[in-house]
Amino acid sequence: MNQFEQYTEKLKKLHLTVDEKAFLDEVKTYVANNMVDGHLSIASIANGISIHESKMRRRINQITGLTPSTFLTVLRMQRAHQLLGKYPSTSIAHIAFECGYADHSHFTHTFRRLFGMSPSQYAKQLTSQKKLSSKNSV
Repeated sequence: MNQFEQYTEKLKKLHLTVDEKAFLDEVKTYVANNMVDGHLSIASIANGISIHESKMRRRINQITGLTPSTFLTVLRMQRAHQLLGKYPSTSIAHIAFECGYADHSHFTHTFRRLFGMSPSQYAKQLTSQKKLSSKNSV
């Protein structure tokens, strides 16, 4: 299991109160709506959802057990995972931009650290899995 899968499993297993779920949903919505902004930061998210930055950092850590920076990275990588699955032939630079990375190499480095392979290798793997499953379903 790669690091990305470990983080996503951890987030899936959280037992959230209604208030915690509402807070995380608000953060996720803000991030999703502003992800393309290459300047998305913990401070800008806090400002965008009208909460003091230190309170937001504390709440994310208390609820998820992840640092806010790691939580933001996981959200970005979830988006990258979706985009690579849906559009495997799209350029990695475009995927990086869509996930809020202005620097293609930073995106690739982060992706490799979490997934254990480069984004292009991952897209190829997804493509071959789709071909294999479509052959088996015929």
